[in-house]
Amino acid sequence: MTEAPRNTNKLEVFVSYSRDDLAFADQLDSALKLTGFSPTIDRHGISAGEDWKRRLGNLIRDADTVVFVLSPSSAVSDTCAWEVDEAVRLGKRIIPVLCRPLEDTKPPPQLADLNYIYFYAEPKSPDSGFGTGLKRLVTALNTDLEWLRDHTRYMQRATEWDVGGRPVNRLLSGADIGIAKAWAARRPKDAPAPTPLHMDFIKASEAEEDRRQSAEEQRLAQIAEAQAAREAALTEKDAAQKSEAEHARRVVQRTRLGLAAA
Repeated sequence: MTEAPRNTNKLEVFVSYSRDDLAFADQLDSALKLTGFSPTIDRHGISAGEDWKRRLGNLIRDADTVVFVLSPSSAVSDTCAWEVDEAVRLGKRIIPVLCRPLEDTKPPPQLADLNYIYFYAEPKSPDSGFGTGLKRLVTALNTDLEWLRDHTRYMQRATEWDVGGRPVNRLLSGADIGIAKAWAARRPKDAPAPTPLHMDFIKASEAEEDRRQSAEEQRLAQIAEAQAAREAALTEKDAAQKSEAEHARRVVQRTRLGLAAA
C-alpha cells in the first residue's frame, strides 16, 4: 500500500495509545489538528499473520514526535511497549500524556524519567485538565521543531539507504553533507540524539564524497598530464619541422652557390 505524502508544513505526531483509550485518543487527534499539527493514529486492528510491526514502524519513523497516551491499559500493553521501544530505537522524542490516573500501575521504564502532561484533574498538578494539558503539549511540540523535522528527514533517507543495501547513489553529496554535519552538531539540549544510523549515513556520505573528489582530482591530473604530453610532442614536432626546413634551405643555398661558381 502506498503511503500518504507527508505534510511538510506541519509537525508530524504519532499518537501511541491502548484500544481502551480510543475515545481520548480521538479527542486528542482532533485537538492536535485544530492547533496546527498533523497527528497520526493507527486504528487498524492487529490480526494473526499481519505485518503490523512494519506498518507501525513506518508510522513511527515518519513522525517528528511520538505522543504516548499513558494509562493503566497502555502501561501494560505489549503493543504499546513495542511502540515505545521502536521510538527509542529511532531516536524519536517521546512526550507522555496521562488521560487518567495510573493508580498502582508502573509506566514503561523508558518513560519513567520524562515529564508527564496531565489531561485530567490531577490533585498533585495544579490547574491540570484537558485544556491546560493541551496547552502544555502544544508548547512542548513546538520546542526544537525545525531540528526535529530534520531528524525525521535524515532518518528517512538513512533508512532507505540502509534497507537498500547502502548504495552510494543514495548518500548525501556536496554542500548537503556539511549541512547534515552542522545539524548533528547543533542538537538542542533536550532533543533526542542522532542515532547511530544517522551518523553512519553522514559519515558514509562524507567518505564517498572524499573518494569522489580524490578520483576527480586524479582524473583531472591525468588529463593535464596528457595535455602537457601532447603539447610537448607538438612543440618537438614543430622544432623538428623547422630544423628540417632550415636544413633543406641550406642545401638549396649551397647548390645554388655551386652552380653559380661552375
